[in-house]
Amino acid sequence: MASVKVIVDVFPHGGYWAAGRFWPSGKTEALLEDDAAGSVEQKLVQLRHATGGELLPMVDQGVETIGQRRSPQLLSLTILPDAVAAPPQIEPSNESTEEA
Repeated sequence: MASVKVIVDVFPHGGYWAAGRFWPSGKTEALLEDDAAGSVEQKLVQLRHATGGELLPMVDQGVETIGQRRSPQLLSLTILPDAVAAPPQIEPSNESTEEA
């Protein structure tokens, strides 16, 4: 099962619903996992859409594109790196170091 740890910072407007859960205003650290609400990849796409800045077409009564606008930023998303493994422990040698 895939998983990824994220920090989602929702700007103060009451919260935001995405990636199969409600994100309250403020910072929330969470672990996204594959489940019935979708895969990790699908959840990340939904959260990335909410970070804003995508160009959206402006359509005149559903017929003609009259321009573009940027989608609003609803939250910021930080994907945390995988946990860094502890450095390997060097075990003392069992060989004796006696001089002859």
